[in-house]
Amino acid sequence: MIAMGGSLRRKVIGSMFVALVAVGLIAPSVSALAVPPAPPLDRPIVDQAEALTTEDINRLSAKINNSRSKKDYQIGVLIVPTLGEGEYIEGYSIDVARKWGIGTSGKNNGVLLLIVLKDRKVRIEVGRGLEGDLTDVESGRIIRNVIAPEFRERRYAQGIDMALDSITAQVEGRADPNEGKMGSMAEEFNPFWLACLGFILAPWLGSVLGRSKSWWAGGVIGGGFGIVIAGLMSWTLGALIGAGALAIAGLVFDYFVSKNYRSRTSRGEKPSWWAGGTHFGGGSSSGGSSSGFGGGSFGGGGFSGGGASGSW
Repeated sequence: MIAMGGSLRRKVIGSMFVALVAVGLIAPSVSALAVPPAPPLDRPIVDQAEALTTEDINRLSAKINNSRSKKDYQIGVLIVPTLGEGEYIEGYSIDVARKWGIGTSGKNNGVLLLIVLKDRKVRIEVGRGLEGDLTDVESGRIIRNVIAPEFRERRYAQGIDMALDSITAQVEGRADPNEGKMGSMAEEFNPFWLACLGFILAPWLGSVLGRSKSWWAGGVIGGGFGIVIAGLMSWTLGALIGAGALAIAGLVFDYFVSKNYRSRTSRGEKPSWWAGGTHFGGGSSSGGSSSGFGGGSFGGGGFSGGGASGSW
């Protein structure tokens, strides 16, 4: 066995440490899923998972090309088998959309439909220029109500076909042919967020109602809020009953707020927090969106994370 001096031993150990650190830094970039070359504009579908037949790809490509002739926007479709360890669909999707350069240069009017077959994940990535037409909410509903049911039955071509119909309808401002599958606002309504909103607004409402001389203002506010919600929920019987309940709750809230306010202020005390005795501070923040770059066979690439993800 060869004996090493202290200086040589330290150099060897140091070299091994540097090598291990280098491997650790390089490994993530090696394992990251590569972005495939951009497809030609007249055949904007890349299927690395072999989920579609050649006939499917030709038919879907023709549909995309036909939609592009009606309005200036571009759609690309990528199907991969899996993302691999540590890769998120949102990050990979925006990377593909930018490197492919989907959309017209300067208009940011591209859409990417990314499907990860074995992971059972899907994402609709929307360019900045189309975010007002194809919103995050609508993208999510297309995934949940149009794509997912078809993909669960392994009808991948049919699911993509229907998704393209819904996407183009939203972008072009037409009636969605899959409207019956899209659900209603009532199905999207989540009472949890209503409770959160009520909790946040309670101190402000309490401050206003506590200082007012009327006891019925709370009922008017509660009833008005309930009518708005009922309208969003398509005026169902349950929504109308809920509107009436909110009006009654507003009256009760106004009564207790006014009583608490008068009682505590007469003793020189601050009202309870729910009666307007405290307030929330505020601040401002600013942020920016990253700009995409042109490339590939498309010519655009302006994406900043708009769209939605889902699974089936």
